[in-house]
Amino acid sequence: MSPIQDKLAAEEECRRTEEEDRWCKIALESLTDAQREKFAADPLDVLMIVRGFWGESDRRKAICDAIKMIADWRDKVGFYKFFDCHIQDDKNFHAWYPKFVIFISIMNGDQVAGKDVWAR
Repeated sequence: MSPIQDKLAAEEECRRTEEEDRWCKIALESLTDAQREKFAADPLDVLMIVRGFWGESDRRKAICDAIKMIADWRDKVGFYKFFDCHIQDDKNFHAWYPKFVIFISIMNGDQVAGKDVWAR
C-alpha cells in the first residue's frame, strides 16, 4: 500500500472497537479456510464490510452474505493473482499511450478543453 493508504489503514484500525472485533470474527468464520486466510491478511477489508452493515436488522446475515459474495467474486476473477502477471499486450499499451505529468499550475481551462496543454 502507499504511505497514504498505510496511514489511513492505521487510523482506521486504531478506532476498531471490541464489538467490531466480534463482528469481524463472525464474518471471517463464514468463509472457507482459503478465503479466510486471504481476507485475514488485510483486516481493513473485513472491517469496512462490518461497518458497512452496522444498521441492518439482521446484521449477521448481511455481513456474512456480503463477505462471502466478495470472496467468491475475488476467487472467480483471480483477484489475488491479478498483480502477479502482466496483462496481454500491456507493453504495447504503455508504448502507444505514454503517460505525461502536467503541472496543474501551468494549466488553465482552455488547455484542459483540448488546446495546447504545453502552452503557458
